[in-house]
Amino acid sequence: MTATGAAQTGEDARPWLAHYPPAVPHQLDEARIGTLEGLIRWSGATYADRPAFESFGKTISFAETLRAAEAFAGWLQAQGLQKGDRVALMMPNILAYPAAIFGTRGSIFGHGLVGNVLTPLLAGGRVHLGPSPALGELAGLGGYVTAQNIGFMSSVPSFWKLALRVSARPEPVLQRVHVGSAPLSIEHWRAIAEWCGTRRVFNMFGMTETANWIAGGSLDQAEACDGFVGRPWGGSVAIADTAGGRGEVLVQSPSMMLGYWQRPDLDPAAFVNGWFSTGDIG
Repeated sequence: MTATGAAQTGEDARPWLAHYPPAVPHQLDEARIGTLEGLIRWSGATYADRPAFESFGKTISFAETLRAAEAFAGWLQAQGLQKGDRVALMMPNILAYPAAIFGTRGSIFGHGLVGNVLTPLLAGGRVHLGPSPALGELAGLGGYVTAQNIGFMSSVPSFWKLALRVSARPEPVLQRVHVGSAPLSIEHWRAIAEWCGTRRVFNMFGMTETANWIAGGSLDQAEACDGFVGRPWGGSVAIADTAGGRGEVLVQSPSMMLGYWQRPDLDPAAFVNGWFSTGDIG
């Protein structure tokens, strides 16, 4: 199996760049962003007094988040953990969670933290944390979105199946909504957009192995339909050579994993000449 267009280089291999708005860079400044630890320290110093996280009416600033992360890292070292050791965290979305995940300086699940936490931190935004989509919380979702003037939400389709039934609509404050990690029908997509008060609702495409979203399509695009995920957002995309013009979607990304931890036997099936095999058809 080969990747169609994989031999191309530069922008010729990424024709979707021509559709980017003028203000959107074609490549991130990786030197400025640096490592995960560098990003945490940079945001903690740059936006020190700004609120970084809020949950149940309690807010912590960027500087407080950095101090809590450093304290947790120190506690881990006091327990005998050394550089290279792995830490598993299983906890709800509460204010202790960012301190714990940043304190480990470890790998981060793409959808939950790269797309929803690190990106706002880089921009100096505030992240609202809810421990679980319980009925009591979801019933007040619309009012909370309005009261907090929340402009962006990231979610999964199953969340909306419940939220649309129990929560009143918010005021039109939402500017952008991401829905991913599972198939999204056009009917469900339209219902979400109606509740949110914006058609800037994106059906997302990505996976943990690529550490964040690969592409996203908005309902306000003319092509929107079942399975539409728009144009790629970063990296490169190719289609495996098959008859009929359709084949498996292959991707390359700066954040793509190197391989499966302690399972090298899975790597040959996951990679094709340096491209990651998504298992999806395009």
